[in-house]
Amino acid sequence: MEKRLKIFSYLTIILLVIVSIWVVFNFTMYQLLQPKVVGLEPLGNLEQWADLIWIGYLVFFLFHPIAFLTYIFHLQLYRKINFFKILILVIGIISFFAVFGNWSIMGDIGKEYKEGWDTSSEWPFLYVFLFLHTSFFILLYPFIFSTLRKLKQGIDSEPPKKDEVVFKMAQYVGIVCGLMGLSMISMQLLLRVPLWHIKLFGMITSVLLLLPYALIVGYWFLIKSREKISEWYDEKQWQDVSRSGFITLVLSVIIMLLLFIITFNTLPGGIFGILWMPFYIFIVLLIFSASTLYYHSKG
Repeated sequence: MEKRLKIFSYLTIILLVIVSIWVVFNFTMYQLLQPKVVGLEPLGNLEQWADLIWIGYLVFFLFHPIAFLTYIFHLQLYRKINFFKILILVIGIISFFAVFGNWSIMGDIGKEYKEGWDTSSEWPFLYVFLFLHTSFFILLYPFIFSTLRKLKQGIDSEPPKKDEVVFKMAQYVGIVCGLMGLSMISMQLLLRVPLWHIKLFGMITSVLLLLPYALIVGYWFLIKSREKISEWYDEKQWQDVSRSGFITLVLSVIIMLLLFIITFNTLPGGIFGILWMPFYIFIVLLIFSASTLYYHSKG
């Protein structure tokens, strides 16, 4: 485990330097391109440099899985979760989804520029996404250097309970993904996003928002594949999961019943007629993860 963590830590440091340089490059290109694109002026020599922005997005995309693996290996070895590590996880997940926002917004800007349309409203989003990436990268520097220092000094922690780290991280990821999914749905409802846009992009976004939780649960199933189901949790974890399952069942049924009553006159059409399934999935995920973490922390 230590050897694997050391290899991924050094790999993450190398990639971290590369993505940091690309952050500076993308910011510089945004500053140069924005006035020309908004003013519908010819790009000149900037056009060929602008293509490198897309390579930067690809580098960002590839970097996140490596960083997340390093993060998981760190937790498996040192077994401690604190506010700083939770913050890295939350910002990292948001930064990962921001990569897809980069592609979408930059693609829209390119199309609208060629059509001679105003693109001034899209540019702030690119800067927000870049800020999210930068925040994640900055947080990773002390995390990785601290990991390498611990590896060098041979610092160990107390033996954990049965797979406690993966168990806790699954709940944290579930809470983050659930909140982000519900926020996305709320935005679509408040902004009255067209149904065609929800059917196309809303469903894709929902799947992407569930991806981090699916990955950590898949990893958990992978390490449990050789064990009997009765051995998957210790006694305390079984109690926490059972309580949370019951709470999730009761609250999700009540919430969906209330929504059914509220939207009864608009069924089966309308925006919520499309979004009810993603909403149900995210609300179940949020309630189950939050209640499991709550009961586990009491123990």
